[in-house]
Amino acid sequence: MQCVDEDFLKSADFKAMNSTDNLPLLKTAEGSLQEASAIIKYLCSLSGKMLGSNEVERSLVDQWFAYVNTTMRGTVNQVNNGIFGTAEITQAAYNDANKNLKNQLKVLNTALEGK
Repeated sequence: MQCVDEDFLKSADFKAMNSTDNLPLLKTAEGSLQEASAIIKYLCSLSGKMLGSNEVERSLVDQWFAYVNTTMRGTVNQVNNGIFGTAEITQAAYNDANKNLKNQLKVLNTALEGK
């Protein structure tokens, strides 16, 4: 993995491989991938066994990707803002987000336990 500097993020080369102008970005021999879920699914596909072995298993993988992206992402962002100070958040909002995130992670952990 290679870290990039701010100048590269503004360059024509970066723009050419990144249509959304966002990170993360993974450059592969076949082309560039953007967004964490797409990159994770690509990396898992390289193993040939981490994305499920039939339609139901693959759909369950998609289900939990959707849960993380729709239910958890906003909560994770709020907690990160509180920890890293990347945006303003009140102590009460941080505490609520932290509590919600713990509950959401319990749901995910319970569903994936033993798999």
